[in-house]
Amino acid sequence: MVDGHEKKCIVVDLDGTLIDGNSLHLLMKWMIHVLSLSCKLSICSVAIKRLLNIVSHIEMKREIIRMSESRLTDDDIMAFVKCLKGFVSEDVMARIISYSNQGYKIILATAAPDIYVAPLVSLLDFDGYVASDTDKLIKCREEMRGLAKGECAEAYANERNWKISVVMTDHEDDIPLLRMHDIKRILVRPTKKLQDMLNQEGLIYETII
Repeated sequence: MVDGHEKKCIVVDLDGTLIDGNSLHLLMKWMIHVLSLSCKLSICSVAIKRLLNIVSHIEMKREIIRMSESRLTDDDIMAFVKCLKGFVSEDVMARIISYSNQGYKIILATAAPDIYVAPLVSLLDFDGYVASDTDKLIKCREEMRGLAKGECAEAYANERNWKISVVMTDHEDDIPLLRMHDIKRILVRPTKKLQDMLNQEGLIYETII
């Protein structure tokens, strides 16, 4: 039961949910267009290594974010964020706006780095975010995903006296959040694996295709 002074909130995933696509891949493409030839070659090199499984996803991500932090200005980051806004799903955003109009707080929860998540949240006028810390990602290869992401989103809400009432995601990485009690689960173009997991556990959800 929600306390009289407690605000409801909605937790929204970024890649594949709020936006149509993967923000890291979009960043890589954007950087190829704006950076020097040597940087373009570095980005292509790490992408090829990833395709050949020479490096892991987190190693590729670490290298791209390290490069973005050292090569991009604040204005560059904002330009990318404005580009990223163009990939926001109209259907998902309409649902978010509807909840916001009902007084819900909006939390963007993602494994993407805060170097561009923070300005995106500001641009979209959301109320907060949980994201991978850029320094930890670069230095320790530490990402905000799975159980850690769920726990941090819940802690973020609790600290502000908000109650997570809706979770929107496309991926099974967010199972810890989707297993919360007394929430509405909205799946956006979900993977079959995620649907199977929720069906097996008897968890009710709706989908946005």
